[in-house]
Amino acid sequence: MLVSTEIPGAAVAAAVETAAAAGVPCVLNPAPVIDVVAGLLRHGPVLTPNAGELADLARLAGLPPADARGPSRRVPVRRPW
Repeated sequence: MLVSTEIPGAAVAAAVETAAAAGVPCVLNPAPVIDVVAGLLRHGPVLTPNAGELADLARLAGLPPADARGPSRRVPVRRPW
């Protein structure tokens, strides 16, 4: 499933949660970054952020900005499938 945050946050949450519950891989494009994304990370969507969005996501997750810089291999990834 492909989900973008250009739709209402409740719809984003419903799509990601439904995909996770069904075991369907979900790609979440967090552009723009909205608050609901932080709560959805536990469902393991594949994220497609650019550098600025990654920094915003790190702040939402309570990580220091330095953790958001550099290669994506520094960001923990969890896939439920």
